[in-house]
Amino acid sequence: MHYKKAAIIYRGGLCSAYLLYAASACRIHTAAYMAADLESAEYAVAIAKALGAEAQPLARKPGEDEPALLCRIRDTALRDGYAVLFDAACADRPEDEPEIRLLNELGILLPFRACGLDENEVKRRAGNAGLRLG
Repeated sequence: MHYKKAAIIYRGGLCSAYLLYAASACRIHTAAYMAADLESAEYAVAIAKALGAEAQPLARKPGEDEPALLCRIRDTALRDGYAVLFDAACADRPEDEPEIRLLNELGILLPFRACGLDENEVKRRAGNAGLRLG
């Protein structure tokens, strides 16, 4: 299936960066949603923009845990007109892991898992694409 635009949960790591890169290579208009309190939020915004994505940092609310943040990211992306939301979770994460279950319940697509790509393979492909973080 071809998507014209999609939102991506950007966590600041190499797998998220490669997902942005791959979406851009497929000519998908992307917005990268991230927690503004991400340790290196300014750097994450710069990476997202360099990869052609709109950066959408969201401030974490006091006491907001990861599941609540993911729900708010999904709801914000939907309100912003993004019907499709991707996450860079890899195939080597267990299906019964709470975050993977939540992402599935929220209808967030996991393309690396769907393609059977584990974290090492995604990072290898990111390196081949010239992506380096840090």
